[in-house]
Amino acid sequence: MMAIQTFSAETAEAAFAKIKKTLGSAAVIIDVHRGPRGVRVSAAPASKGSSMQRFFAGGAQVGANSRGIEADSDMGATTVASATVSSAGLRVVGGSGLGPSLRGNLQQIDFPPDLLSRVCAVGGSREDGWERLGTWLKAEHPPLVGRIRGQVGPVMIMGFMGPRGVGRSTLVRGLAARAATSNSGGVVWLRIGFPRRRLEALADVDLPVGVDVRTVNSIPELRRLTRDLVGVSAILIDLPGVNVHAESELAALGKFVAACNASWDRVYWNAVAPATWSTRAAAHSAQALAELGAEALAWTCLDQAGDTGTLLATTLRSGLPPSFLHSDRLGDGSTSNAASWRDVLDPLQNLGTDEQEQQSEGLAVAR
Repeated sequence: MMAIQTFSAETAEAAFAKIKKTLGSAAVIIDVHRGPRGVRVSAAPASKGSSMQRFFAGGAQVGANSRGIEADSDMGATTVASATVSSAGLRVVGGSGLGPSLRGNLQQIDFPPDLLSRVCAVGGSREDGWERLGTWLKAEHPPLVGRIRGQVGPVMIMGFMGPRGVGRSTLVRGLAARAATSNSGGVVWLRIGFPRRRLEALADVDLPVGVDVRTVNSIPELRRLTRDLVGVSAILIDLPGVNVHAESELAALGKFVAACNASWDRVYWNAVAPATWSTRAAAHSAQALAELGAEALAWTCLDQAGDTGTLLATTLRSGLPPSFLHSDRLGDGSTSNAASWRDVLDPLQNLGTDEQEQQSEGLAVAR
């Protein structure tokens, strides 16, 4: 049998760091307990082979509310339910005591198991788990708009980059239209195309009311335009869509990013992703665009997504907090809003509520 050790710290993150330093990155976490003085984590060193390999090799028996979880590269540890660890395998004998509401709801949507362990460690097992998670997210990954409010100069400059077909231009159009309702004529939607993939000027019928729409297709055109943009309050830069798997396209996009950064004192860059994507796809795109300067994620297609789990998981994977949420395909600004963690967590916390209410109403009618 392997020796199980207990590590205490003020936070779960600090406890996991101690475990990684002492037992290595493949350590197995047996249990997480929160108390008035902090967090106590029971863990054991890993034997040869990954924890998941040992789990299946040992014919583990999993309880109804338990699951074997692969090592999390960010946390540097593996979380499982209460278990007895041996060199032959891993036997799961009970629940881990981590918040049933958090765990139960996120398991409904197949939330990535390694990230589930982190979320449950942060939220704990008390009824206020969602509130604790929200507080932690606001501190560790504050949404962009809330973070910079009050720090912006006379002109707000936001840039948006992302793959083709993710609703980037529709999002920018919506944000510009919304901003123009309180500052008509002072909002610029700057559309940028590649020299070999030029954008044509929009027809008058397609122009959002009160928005100054400009189109450029090269860096020299961009530099000339910046000298003409005076007396504006907001500039929304709509970069051309790219294939994030193609280094040549990312390099070309990077040149426009550099030109914009040289033209203005501060540009807040957003990676755009649809909420319908998997966490893996969204995180890969976010990380590729973060290397070009993206510091937040603007989400589209919220009206088509089954839940907001991808938004939460992608932030935990990529480190990029949310900035904007967009829910329609019209781009009229009616559903283009600055993001908050409450907007992301509330739908997850309320998973199944509608069905339960419908069942309750049905029982009441039957009676």
